[in-house]
Amino acid sequence: MRPHNPDYLYELLPQHIRARDVEHGYPLRALLQVIAEQVGVVEDNMAQLYDNWFIETCEDWVVPYLGELIGYQPLETIDDPGISRSPARDRILIPRREVANTIRYRARKGTLSVLEALTMDVTGWVAAAVEFFNKAPIDGTYGKKNADRVRRAVGNAFFQAARAELPAGKTAVGLFVWRRHSYPVTRSTPNYVETEQAEYFAFSPLGNHTPLYTRYERREGPADLSYLPIPITREMFTEETKEIYYGDGRSFCIYAAEDWPPPPSDEAEPGELQPPYRWRPIRPEYIIPGDLHALRKDNRPSFPQAKNYQIVVDPELGRFIFPGRPRQRPRHELRVSYWTGFCAAVGGGEYQRPLTRHPDAPDATTLRTPCAGLMRTLEKAIGLLKKAGRKGAAQGEGANHVLLEITDSELYLGWLPGVVLKRGQTLQIRAADHCRPVIWIAERSTSLPDSLRLLAYPGSCFILDGVLLAGRGLHVDEPESQVPVKEQEPARVIIRHSTLVPGWLLKPETRPVKSEGASIELNNVMTRLLIQRSIVGSISVAQEDEPLVDPSAIVIEDSILDSTARQEPALYGEAVQPAYVSLTVCRSTVLGEVEVRELPLAENSIFRDPLKVHNRQGGIVRYCYVPAGSSTPRRFKCADKPDWLTFLSPDYDHYGTADYCRLVDDRDENQKGQPHPILQGGEFGGEMGVYYHLFDPLRIAILRRRLDEYLPVDAQAEIFPVP
Repeated sequence: MRPHNPDYLYELLPQHIRARDVEHGYPLRALLQVIAEQVGVVEDNMAQLYDNWFIETCEDWVVPYLGELIGYQPLETIDDPGISRSPARDRILIPRREVANTIRYRARKGTLSVLEALTMDVTGWVAAAVEFFNKAPIDGTYGKKNADRVRRAVGNAFFQAARAELPAGKTAVGLFVWRRHSYPVTRSTPNYVETEQAEYFAFSPLGNHTPLYTRYERREGPADLSYLPIPITREMFTEETKEIYYGDGRSFCIYAAEDWPPPPSDEAEPGELQPPYRWRPIRPEYIIPGDLHALRKDNRPSFPQAKNYQIVVDPELGRFIFPGRPRQRPRHELRVSYWTGFCAAVGGGEYQRPLTRHPDAPDATTLRTPCAGLMRTLEKAIGLLKKAGRKGAAQGEGANHVLLEITDSELYLGWLPGVVLKRGQTLQIRAADHCRPVIWIAERSTSLPDSLRLLAYPGSCFILDGVLLAGRGLHVDEPESQVPVKEQEPARVIIRHSTLVPGWLLKPETRPVKSEGASIELNNVMTRLLIQRSIVGSISVAQEDEPLVDPSAIVIEDSILDSTARQEPALYGEAVQPAYVSLTVCRSTVLGEVEVRELPLAENSIFRDPLKVHNRQGGIVRYCYVPAGSSTPRRFKCADKPDWLTFLSPDYDHYGTADYCRLVDDRDENQKGQPHPILQGGEFGGEMGVYYHLFDPLRIAILRRRLDEYLPVDAQAEIFPVP
C-alpha cells in the first residue's frame, strides 16, 4: 500500500471552515480522515490495476492471463489431481521470467543458447548445453570446445557417465544444470590456524576448509568456467588464469593495510598506521597458485617461484600462506572477500532478505556499527535499556526499544555483556542487507560461563537477525525472584536468517569442536522461541520439577536443528526427563533425537532420529519422515521406512559443507519414473525437510516438458543435475 497523507482532504477545505472545526474539537477532520483512508484504498487498487498490465509489475495471479494473450501454454498436465495447489507451487508452474521472454525465445528456437536461458527462467538454475551425435560432441560454436569446458567443470568421470546415458545413433542435447548457488562473503577476517601439524590462513572466519566458488554472472553464450557457480579447482586457478578469478570484484580477493607490501628501499618508509586501517587489494602479481593439502610444520612445501612478500593460495581448501620469512608477513590484520557454495538461502549469509522491525517497536532507537565496534555499541544499547527500565525513570530517559544494526561482514571477537530485558522492552541485533557479521564469543574466565546471556522478563523480546554466532551459544534465564504464573505473557526470542554454529566452532576438517555444546539454553523461563530460516545446534531446556506455567513454545520453520552427532540429542530436558516444551516444526530438518512434552504440529519435515512425544492425545504429524522407534500423535501421509532415507549426500550431516542436509536421488532409471517418498513426499509434491520450498523435482519435470518446444529438429534432451 502506498503512503497517504490522512489530512489531504481536510487541507483542501477553506481556512474559515477549518477554523470553525478547531473550535469544536476537530470532528470534521476526524470524519475526513476516515474518508481519506477509504479513498486511499481505491487509489491503491487503481494503481495496482495499471501495474497488472505489465509482466514485470503484475500480481502473481495475473501472470497466466498475460501468458494466455501471447499463446503461452501452462503445463497443467503435470498437476496431479490428488495434489492441491499452493501459491509457491503455482509460481514454479508458471514462471514470470519465462512468460516475459516467450516471444524472444520463440525467435531463437533450435539454438542451444536459448535452452540455457530457458533453464534459468524455468528453474532458476545455471545450465550448460552440449550437442552430441552418436554420443560424441558436435563441432560448432557449442561443439567440442564447449564440451571441453563442461568436462572440466563437472569432472571427466561425471561427463563420461552422462555420455553413456545418451541414445546411440541420434542427435541429443546434454543439459548440465547446477542446482547449487554461490553466495558472497565480503571483507571478512581470515582465521589464522595453528595446529600441531600446520599453520596457515583460512578464508573462513571459523578456520574450516571452505572451497572457493566462482562469482556467478548470468551470460549468454558458450559455457565459461569463470561465471558458472562451481568450486575453483587447482587446475582452473593457474598463473595464466589467476586474474580471471582473483581481484577486487572477482571470485576472491585478499586485502591488506596500505603499508603492505612495503615500498621499495629507495622510497620513504610510511609511518606507523593507526586504526581504522584503509584496506586495499593485494595486487595479482603477489598471488601464486599452489597445493597446500600436504602442508606440515616439519615439512613445509617449497615454492621456488615465490618472491618476497608473495602469497600462495589453494582455492580447493580455501587457505593461503606466506612462504617467505615471518618478517615478510603483514603487521596488521588481513581481510578477504570470496564466494562460497550452498543449496539455498538458509542461515546467516549475504543474500537478499527482508529487513523487519518488531511490530511493537516501529520507532526503536537505532545504533549502528562499526562506528564504535560491536561490543561498545552493545554496551551502549544495554545502558539505554537499563535507564528506561529502572524505577522512577523520567519520560524519554533511555529507550525501551533498541535496534542494533551491524553494517559489515567483519569478525567480532570478544566477550559479550549480559542483556537484561524488562517487561515490554525489545532488543534486536540485526545485520544490514547483504551483510553477514560473525560474532565469536571468546572465553573471558575459566570459572564463568561465556555464553550470550539473556535475562528475559515476561513480555520482553530479543531478536537475532542475519548474524553468525560462534564460540558459545545463547543462554536465556529467568529473572531472580520471579514467580511465574499462567497469566503472564511469555518472553519472546526470535532467531531468523542466522546461524548458531552447531558444536560452537569447527575444526579444519569441518567437524564440530564440541558436539555436546548447546546452541540455545532455556533455563526455568517461560519463553516463546521462534526459529526461522536459520541453522542452530542443539537446544537444552531446564525446567523445575513441578512447573507452574504452561510449556515453553518452540516453533521451528524452514530451518535446520543439528545435534552434530547421532548419539547427541537435538532437543532435550534435564536428566532423563523430556523437554518441557510445546514443539512445532514446519519445513525443517532435525538431526538428532527429540523428546518433548507436546507436539501440536509437524509438517513437511525430516526427523532423522527418533521423535518421542509424551502427550500424544493432541497434535498431528503430516508429510514427515519419522523413523522407527518414534512415538508421536496421529500421522498423515508420513514415511517411516529406513531405506527411504538412504539418499543422502556424503556431507548430509556436516555443517560447513555445500551439500549440508541435501538429499540426492541415486535410484536407477526404472525407479526414477516413480515419485520418491521423501524427495516428492511433502505437501504439494515438495521435498521433505529444509529445502521444501525449492520444489526441485517439480522444476525438473517442468523443464523436461518445456525443452521439447525449443529443441532442434529430431533431437532429444537429457538433463544431468551436477552433484
